[in-house]
Amino acid sequence: MKTLKLISRLCSIFAMDRRGVMLASFAIVIPIIIASTGVAVDMSRAYLVKNRLSQALDAAALATAGSSGNLAQQEERMADFFNANFESGRFATLRELNLNPSDSEVMANATARVDTFFMKIWGKDYLDVSAQVTVQKELRGIEVSLVMDNTGSMSSNNNIQALRTAATSFVNIMFARAPEPEVIKIGLVPYSTSVNVGPYGLGLETDGTVYGDGTGFMNNPLNRNYTTNQNSFGWFGCVQEEEDTDVTDYDGPFDMYNYCMDEDQYYPICDYQYNNGQRYFTRYPNYICPRSHITPLSSDQALLLNRIDEMQASGNTLGNVGMVWGWRVISPDFPFEEGAPYSDERWRKVVIMMTDGQNLMHPTYSAYRRTYDHDISSNDLNEKLETTCEAMKNNEIVVYTITFTSSINNTTKDYYRNCATDSTKYYDAPGQNDLIAAFETISRELSNLYIKN
Repeated sequence: MKTLKLISRLCSIFAMDRRGVMLASFAIVIPIIIASTGVAVDMSRAYLVKNRLSQALDAAALATAGSSGNLAQQEERMADFFNANFESGRFATLRELNLNPSDSEVMANATARVDTFFMKIWGKDYLDVSAQVTVQKELRGIEVSLVMDNTGSMSSNNNIQALRTAATSFVNIMFARAPEPEVIKIGLVPYSTSVNVGPYGLGLETDGTVYGDGTGFMNNPLNRNYTTNQNSFGWFGCVQEEEDTDVTDYDGPFDMYNYCMDEDQYYPICDYQYNNGQRYFTRYPNYICPRSHITPLSSDQALLLNRIDEMQASGNTLGNVGMVWGWRVISPDFPFEEGAPYSDERWRKVVIMMTDGQNLMHPTYSAYRRTYDHDISSNDLNEKLETTCEAMKNNEIVVYTITFTSSINNTTKDYYRNCATDSTKYYDAPGQNDLIAAFETISRELSNLYIKN
């Protein structure tokens, strides 16, 4: 009996003493806790890499969605932005990268491999993480001012026809690639010894109806009517420039071009002959005024093509005057107000300027009136061009320049090269085919600006 009681007491003591059980249990739990912590560490590292991967793809897609260039250039841009934001080999190894920009959206996906530390215990040496992004491109409008050399030298080798062909191709490509015509507005600025602003200067449309508020932007002391007959005493549309406003987005009023005649009367002050002791005209007041006038920003493709086809060559080269009117046409401010506000991010502004020669004052008369009355040199004209270009770029207008034919010297080329927004936007076109190709290349690049992220 005593023996049974002793055995029972010993069993009770053993049952109440849990120290051995706890030690055994803890020995089992420790590996589980370590493994769980290790898994959490590995998973946290993988999550961090996935975030970095997503951020890099977002940066690449967003930067590319608002950029210009062909698809190959966009793919290169995407790769540059991705690599700048994700360094393969530092946190993980990039396994796959697919960059797919298109006309309507930018898609990208990538996979990276993260080496594990603790999960190797179970034979899991790595974790693959993936990310993807799609950025839809929304419509964005573009305004383009085509500033085109219509000087007498363009009649050589029928270069003016090559310009017509180039400008026509530009307009057709722009409209063909646009999702809708309303996202394009193109203005035309032919120039030579002056710029012809057409009937708009008197507040009239070409059909005689009211333009703008009908006030116009010309001084008219002789009460001249607008005429389409260059060989008459009416006003054909050309304007004078003042040296203190010829590099600015000046809103007028402007004086009327009046070849070799007194400002306030038809009295010859140069380029005249005598007859019985009396001076008489040898030229009409609109002599060497460009035959084609400005076309304000328009989405009317047919109108633009017709105006381009009307361009003819005459006069000397005042490229700075052409450029400043290119600015005035694309500006939202008077005298031409078709342009969107500079602050309107839905529109981008572009000026394309082409020339076939050095800036050169006419020996007798120009937009600066009688040449004998001032000492404006070719270098002065170049500097005025330079000042105008810088002012335009300060207003975030994208500037392209094209020098046409091999007769242009390197000094002039440098002015136009520096005028462009950057070196990629300057084109030297020694031949007619090169000119056409330059316009086509620019049109394809610009058509990518119809959209943004």
